[in-house]
Amino acid sequence: MAMFMTPDWDQPLDVEAYLRGTPDDANIRGMYPAALVRQVEKKTGQRLGERRRYIDFKYYPMREHIQLLAEGAPLLYPQLSLRRAFRELARMTVPTLRSSMVGKVLHNLAGGTTAAMLAIVAKGYGVSRDRGTAKVVENTEGHVIVELRDIFEFPSSLHVGIFESGLLELGNEGRIDVREHDLFNVDLKLYIDRTD
Repeated sequence: MAMFMTPDWDQPLDVEAYLRGTPDDANIRGMYPAALVRQVEKKTGQRLGERRRYIDFKYYPMREHIQLLAEGAPLLYPQLSLRRAFRELARMTVPTLRSSMVGKVLHNLAGGTTAAMLAIVAKGYGVSRDRGTAKVVENTEGHVIVELRDIFEFPSSLHVGIFESGLLELGNEGRIDVREHDLFNVDLKLYIDRTD
């Protein structure tokens, strides 16, 4: 079995491999492409994609979202490698989910603990897409391991940022290492200084 490693944030990323490997029937809720399109337009004045708008809870093709990410992240973070840009971009994910009706309910149920916040982030995967899962499989005093399965949009960079976003919500700057099984299946090891 592969070892957990600190991601090489400057390693090149083959966007076309992710697009080719993503199934035709994989979809994501509109809240995420909508947030990206708004952010790019606000910062750069440029409009991403061909749609006039995205409806928050309507499904859109995952490939379209991957393409928007690949085009939008470099516009938002031109000084960063693509992996680093995805990581930074992902830090808006938890605030985006939290601002939705479902996210507000989940956030209120969490009660402010690290374990509850991570459970909410993992549950957000089931709300935000029709394929793919995030599951907390180990939760100890010093770390948490999350399995990401069938996650098509850059799990070893974008999704590291998503879980960092969850930790930042609690004021925790824990380190995250990655164990890659293949492009779409990874495990994240979150090292946490617990206060709960």
